[in-house]
Amino acid sequence: MAAFDGCDERTGPEGRPCYPITDGNGHLPCIADTAESVRLGRAGALLDPAADLLAGRGVTAAQLRVLAGRMAESLRDVHRIRESRGARFANARTTFGRLNES
Repeated sequence: MAAFDGCDERTGPEGRPCYPITDGNGHLPCIADTAESVRLGRAGALLDPAADLLAGRGVTAAQLRVLAGRMAESLRDVHRIRESRGARFANARTTFGRLNES
């Protein structure tokens, strides 16, 4: 995703997280779902190579730093997705509750 106006797909101009606000329909949620899927796939793809690297002998400090960096990045992404999805689920529950009260 392209950055613009000092923002990227993760943060706004002040460095705070930005989340799409939609009704769940249309093009934007599709883009968000695709970006989340890619990030979750990257995180999952790290698991086997990490296990192999950690099981081997002669692992260098540089290799561990690279692995830790990639794992931290993936963990940040997964956490951000959880926060975003959690906010969307909370909104859906609130909206659903209001609909049931009508």
